[in-house]
Amino acid sequence: KIVKGTPVTTDCVLPLLKEDIDKAGPPLVYYPFMWDEKHSALVFGLTSIASHSDKPNCVPERDFSRLMLRLVAIRDIEHGEEITYDYKVPLWFEPKPPAYLKEK
Repeated sequence: KIVKGTPVTTDCVLPLLKEDIDKAGPPLVYYPFMWDEKHSALVFGLTSIASHSDKPNCVPERDFSRLMLRLVAIRDIEHGEEITYDYKVPLWFEPKPPAYLKEK
């Protein structure tokens, strides 16, 4: 179990101007993380593969001075539960419930 308040992962980021990410094209254009008003960031680590949820179990915390991004548990996360956060952007896919919520 991951206890509420625990950092789940801490990842390095590479901030890039938003227009430069757009110019890069696929696959980089699919994975930017909003960093600040002028920059998106490429995240090098597990955050980049965490799933979206409207009822997430983690929140991202940016560390601007160290160019790091942490996902922190906002509630206890049970063993086997998918790590999620709210992308807070218009979704480009149809969200599906996590496997642990699907009926058996």
